[in-house]
Amino acid sequence: MRLLDRYSRKEGSLKSTAVLCLGVLLLSTGGLLVKSASADPMTIVFYRSLGAALVLLCAGFRDLRSLRFSPHLLIGVCAFALTQITFVGSTFYTSASTAVFLQYTAKIYIGIFGGFYLSERASRSDWISAVIVVFGMSLFLLHGGNTSGSSDSLGVALGILCGFSYSWVLMALRKLKGDNSLHVMFLGNAVVVLVAAPFLDTIAVHDALFISGFGSIHLGLSWILLLSVIKHFKAMQFAIVTSIGPVLNPLWVYAFTGELPSMIEILGAVVIFIGVLYSIVRGRA
Repeated sequence: MRLLDRYSRKEGSLKSTAVLCLGVLLLSTGGLLVKSASADPMTIVFYRSLGAALVLLCAGFRDLRSLRFSPHLLIGVCAFALTQITFVGSTFYTSASTAVFLQYTAKIYIGIFGGFYLSERASRSDWISAVIVVFGMSLFLLHGGNTSGSSDSLGVALGILCGFSYSWVLMALRKLKGDNSLHVMFLGNAVVVLVAAPFLDTIAVHDALFISGFGSIHLGLSWILLLSVIKHFKAMQFAIVTSIGPVLNPLWVYAFTGELPSMIEILGAVVIFIGVLYSIVRGRA
């Protein structure tokens, strides 16, 4: 973290923007990992977070002495762990585009719950954005209800829960104001490993190494990069740049696996994206 800070001294500098974009690029490959791994969801969750935890531990080893437990840290850790489990489950049982855009509804929950947790009152634009996003979510629910099996409906339900839990990750990080942010990621992944361990399935060694290695880069290095520059950007700038993540995620999956979302999923994703973009443009990130 201290090494990366050297590249981002000035707010919005070219180097810090490059670091931010690289972090978003790496984080956007999450759907590709889930779709390409030869394992069940909980096994993917275990090895993915194991790889990320090891990288985060190495990056923040010196900072562990400054770890201070607080209610906000506990909220962030638990919410981060739940986000990782529900995101993998959602991506596994439904399309990558559905999972990532439902996770992206986190900004709406921030508008709803930020009033009492962050002392930030929701504005009129927040509620308009919320209505648009809820409509988009209803399209995903409609799609899930029209499928022949229950797997897609489960994926949509997990995606909605993922968006809710991810909102608390973001709010906790904002509440911590940079203090112990890296610890939230490390401890969150450690909790995931402990929770997923009893459900671990036997897989080939090369598959375990692939998932762990991918997770160390996608979930570990990406957050190290993002956390190293987040304080150097205004909220608006950060929100706009990170908005490319939900678009890149299904594109990675399509490029390497050929998975295409249905028309109603595309429509739902577009509606959600419009709702969140409206919130950003109106000045709340």
